[in-house]
Amino acid sequence: LIRRQRQMCIRDSTYTGVGMVRVWIAAAVAVLVLVGSGVGFSFIEPRVIKGPEAVGFDLSDNPWTGPLDAPVQVIEVSDPKCPWCSRAHDVIMEAHKRYGDKFYVIFNHYPIDKTCNPSLSRTLHEDACIGSHAAYCAQKQSREKFWEYLDYLFNHQNEDWDNDVLTSYAARLGLDTDKFRKCLNDPAAMAVIKEDIKDAEKNGVHATPTLFFNGQAYGNAAG
Repeated sequence: LIRRQRQMCIRDSTYTGVGMVRVWIAAAVAVLVLVGSGVGFSFIEPRVIKGPEAVGFDLSDNPWTGPLDAPVQVIEVSDPKCPWCSRAHDVIMEAHKRYGDKFYVIFNHYPIDKTCNPSLSRTLHEDACIGSHAAYCAQKQSREKFWEYLDYLFNHQNEDWDNDVLTSYAARLGLDTDKFRKCLNDPAAMAVIKEDIKDAEKNGVHATPTLFFNGQAYGNAAG
């Protein structure tokens, strides 16, 4: 799934290759759990993470896919303009597709863009905030459409995003564009993204992608 090496999406200019390696190790561990589920690995235990008490995240309104009682529970902390996030997302979704009911995935926004993420020293991904906002607006219409729209964003990262471009994406995916555009202009929708950012930082996230497998952080969270 990794076609070429790309720079990680981190809060400062330091390249932290070790963090990215941990993401792929985590993905491999999750797959091992699935393949050997009958053996019962002790290093990763099934854990239900949905709900406000989960790992310090309030996930009650976050988009999700898969069964709640799946043995592998994943919180995907991500940025729609981050190339590494796209690769990590591919790994998670491929595992979800291959193993079906074994993965429960929840998405949490963390755009590396000072427009909505004031704790950053600088913006690495222009338009990441509006992209996250747009993904939430897709979610408002349909949970399934959120995942379709997120994939579309990842596949069009090299384009400049504004309300018109993002609404055109919504139209291509069959969303109600009037409702979508209204949501894009609603400050309350952007407030949801800011709450995701706060949740991520409470859990030591300082870069994307960061993945929590059954409550254990891999990638670029502190600790």
